Amino acid sequence: MTDKKTTSGYTDYSQRLGNCKAIRSGTTCTISVSKAATRTVGLALGASRSTITAGLNISNASTVSMSVSCSSPRLRAGQTYRAWPMGNRYSYRVWKTYSNTAGVVTVTKSTTQYAFSPAQNSITCG
Repeated sequence: MTDKKTTSGYTDYSQRLGNCKAIRSGTTCTISVSKAATRTVGLALGASRSTITAGLNISNASTVSMSVSCSSPRLRAGQTYRAWPMGNRYSYRVWKTYSNTAGVVTVTKSTTQYAFSPAQNSITCG
């Protein structure tokens, strides 16, 4: 693995954990999350999930349990308040070394891959 970068405090907006919608203006709501957020790992060049997670020094488990809540400010009628998991986002490239029978070594690098590791009980609401 090469070109590894970490972005902490990243919100994965593709995984909505909960939402509420105000019917009347001035309404507030609380989103209570008690579910699992998914740890995503990009793979390339035949690398396994366990190899990538070890290289990133994160758990190989596919989910992280969440049990947390957040409360909205006063909402306007029709406004929606949502919750998403927050954690670390990793970017990296996978490399693989090939050698042929003549002993010629070729190194191939993948395109940039991404992984997201949710922090337990850490969400973004808005």
